Amino acid sequence: MGDFLEFKKMISGTLVKLLYLGGAIGISVLACVEMMQGRVGEALLCFFGGNFFWRLGCESMILLFSMHELLASVEKVNKSGRN
Repeated sequence: MGDFLEFKKMISGTLVKLLYLGGAIGISVLACVEMMQGRVGEALLCFFGGNFFWRLGCESMILLFSMHELLASVEKVNKSGRN
């Protein structure tokens, strides 16, 4: 509990994964709506391009949070090695 309150344990990775899922579904639904309206080119661009760039953005956020967790674990090991 202490690590959580001191922001050493992050919940952001899980939240980003949930946001990714919701965003990917939303982008796909938007592409389907565009397809039904006869805008095939825009629908394909939205589906493939939108999901691709949405994935890149979410992976970048997860990478940042993963680096934080790795640095926190290294710090924890260094502190325990000094005692």
